[in-house]
Amino acid sequence: MVNSVSFAASRGIYDRPNVDAPQANVRPTVAPVAPKKKNSAAKVILGTVAAVAVTAAALALGHKYKGAIKPVLQKIGNVSFMKWAKNPAKTALKGLDKAGEWVTGKSKFVADKAVEYGGKAVDYVKGLFHKA
Repeated sequence: MVNSVSFAASRGIYDRPNVDAPQANVRPTVAPVAPKKKNSAAKVILGTVAAVAVTAAALALGHKYKGAIKPVLQKIGNVSFMKWAKNPAKTALKGLDKAGEWVTGKSKFVADKAVEYGGKAVDYVKGLFHKA
């Protein structure tokens, strides 16, 4: 059986110069390496597209359900210290309604074109395969 003292003695760890220099036997500390970011440009692009889609959907829904905003405007107008905000709020909501109307019109246009060209693509693919 071999014990750890015999290994230390054979390597000369307990010699006088080594005992006087304890920093020689300390493990070096290694700074953790941060993982490399992968596809950060793709994440930024996808995040931007998602934000635009959510904003467009919110505008379209706001245009569709604009009657839900009227009670809020009436409550703002009835509160004495909020009367100054009634006209700017109406102006802002009219602008958002116009934007929602534009988004709704463009989304219908895009959907119609997608259906049209999708049908042409399906017909083209069907034409590639013969019945035989």
